Amino acid sequence: MLVFILPPSLAEPRQRLIRRNKASMAAITRRLKQIEQEMRYIPRYDRIIINKDLALTIKSLQKIVKNE
Repeated sequence: MLVFILPPSLAEPRQRLIRRNKASMAAITRRLKQIEQEMRYIPRYDRIIINKDLALTIKSLQKIVKNE
């Protein structure tokens, strides 16, 4: 079972990375490009979870694991 966890929007990863303030803009740009590449593989995943709320995301993932 492959589970892909998506951000709530495409802008969210950038906002999160900037908010953390632990990486240079070059590092943020590289990470965003990596995210874009990873998202190309979404069709290969069995389940997709949108990570709007961490607690709900964890519950969703636990439910998926429990049912497998």
